[in-house]
Amino acid sequence: MPQEPPSRVYDVAIVGAGASGTLLAIQLMRQARSGLRVALLDRAGAFARGVAFGTMDAEHLLNLPADRMSALPEEPDHFASWLGRLAPASASLAFAPRRRYGRYLGATLEEARRAGRRLGGKVDLVEAEVTSLEGGPRTQLALSVGGRLSAPAVVLALGAPPPEDPKVADRELIASALYARTPWSREALSGLTVEAPVLLLGSGLTLLDAVLTLTSSGHRGPLWVLSRHGLLPLAEGPLHPLEFALPLSARGRLSALARAIRQAAKDPRAGAPEEGWRSVVEAVRSSAQGLWQELPLEERRRFVRHLLPFWEAHAERAPPSVARRIEALRAAGQLRVVAGRLVHLALDRGEALARWRTRGGGEALGRFARVVNCSGPGLSLGPRDSPLLASLFASRRARPGPLGMGLDTEGLGAVRDALGHPSEHLFAIGPLRRGELWESTSIPEIRTQAALLARHLLREL
Repeated sequence: MPQEPPSRVYDVAIVGAGASGTLLAIQLMRQARSGLRVALLDRAGAFARGVAFGTMDAEHLLNLPADRMSALPEEPDHFASWLGRLAPASASLAFAPRRRYGRYLGATLEEARRAGRRLGGKVDLVEAEVTSLEGGPRTQLALSVGGRLSAPAVVLALGAPPPEDPKVADRELIASALYARTPWSREALSGLTVEAPVLLLGSGLTLLDAVLTLTSSGHRGPLWVLSRHGLLPLAEGPLHPLEFALPLSARGRLSALARAIRQAAKDPRAGAPEEGWRSVVEAVRSSAQGLWQELPLEERRRFVRHLLPFWEAHAERAPPSVARRIEALRAAGQLRVVAGRLVHLALDRGEALARWRTRGGGEALGRFARVVNCSGPGLSLGPRDSPLLASLFASRRARPGPLGMGLDTEGLGAVRDALGHPSEHLFAIGPLRRGELWESTSIPEIRTQAALLARHLLREL
């Protein structure tokens, strides 16, 4: 994707060029009626890809079918149509490779950039880290490569927090080549013999990527999966149209909400047991943001502490072909899933020595050639994660969101300062809003945020 020498003055600066930032840039260009100057900044230069769609492994698939992955809420078939033109044999309901979706986002961004140039505007792709924001109403963005950019509106699209390292692991192991913080780097799964035992921490969608990469490269050694509940993502499948209505008397109460979901899943109209769970969870997701906001803070904390693994297993489903491969590996005995808690992890005589306590109360010990953190994105984002966040918190221009998740925001994403006052110039989009909205990490939610925020920014400029 061509990068142009950046200007110094813009109308909107977007910090982060993964899916969230890219979708916002696309909407700004599509909705603009005159020349608009946008800076899209990314410290890694991963424009239109980010972590989720930066994988080059063809085995890594979207976990939603193509007809639900349009970048544009106003054109629901946009991705499916693009995919059909690229690969005519692809069915509209195919679970496309994530690398292909990254290509689609890049192509859609380029199309939006061309439309902007026809109106005298532009989207500059700037490979640099923003280290601080200063001043206002025209905010100055200090760059790690030197120099500054300015814009009256700044949008933070920093993506999801990085995974947390195991708290019981010694620093020597964490710093060694035996430990991989994520399964997506080139070095994470390389250098292993085909029979080497591997410990995979976490059992969500990230785990599936690691298992597919290993087994596709011919790995035959045992793959141990350790997570608190040992729950793998359910397979995507048929959904039955349902309406989920929570009685007014039960709103704001986590126990009542959980009970209503379980009862709805047993309703014959929801389909067979597994289909029922899929259908009910999908119906709940459509109103999840309102239900989340009605829960008192302590109830939200209880959800994260006790129910989050169950929600993720049902809500973040696996493509059917991937689910079948995982089950085949389990049936063959190569993939072993353990429900338990890691209590010790250390470097010992050139191997990773792990000890865990199972949910039944027993303990087990294992030696591994590699430990891969598959726990997925972290929940909390703090000053340690970026100089920009450290600067924002230190200057009191922002504060953490509820339960420490993301940033505290309101409305269309206005960032609240340390006193709780919403900014007129600083906004957030995507996973940074999870503390306020909960469901704020997948394309269907983010594309809607992008369209609404773009409309607001254009009206205010």
